[in-house]
Amino acid sequence: MTGYRNKDVSRETSLFFSWFAAGGVSGHNGPVSESNFLYVRLLLDVPGAARLAHAAELRPDPGTDMCTVVRMVEMADGTDKVTGGYTAGKARNMAAPPLQQVPHPDQFHHFPDISHESITPDQFNRWWAEAVELFADLQD
Repeated sequence: MTGYRNKDVSRETSLFFSWFAAGGVSGHNGPVSESNFLYVRLLLDVPGAARLAHAAELRPDPGTDMCTVVRMVEMADGTDKVTGGYTAGKARNMAAPPLQQVPHPDQFHHFPDISHESITPDQFNRWWAEAVELFADLQD
């Protein structure tokens, strides 16, 4: 992946896209955890570009400020309509698949154009079920 670059976003946000291929909504509500996983939804509005939305299931990497991406769902134009997915190195129909490791949600404040909101594991799993329905080979 070559990363995301747009003159209307900061350098830090561009780097974030290189790591996570996602975006932010206003407010930091803190991630929801269940069985050592974190669940977050991200949005980004870039002038002149389509709105991106992702939901991610992350596993914190002990002793670091990073997380491993376990599963990720991409949604069209910032909506809840699932259009792509990622797991175990397999990306299907994603504008910019993530790397395996991304910043921990506690580090998102370093990216001024990025913020996030917590989602429940149930909400993530509903979106994930839609992704698997579209792309059966994403099945765990």
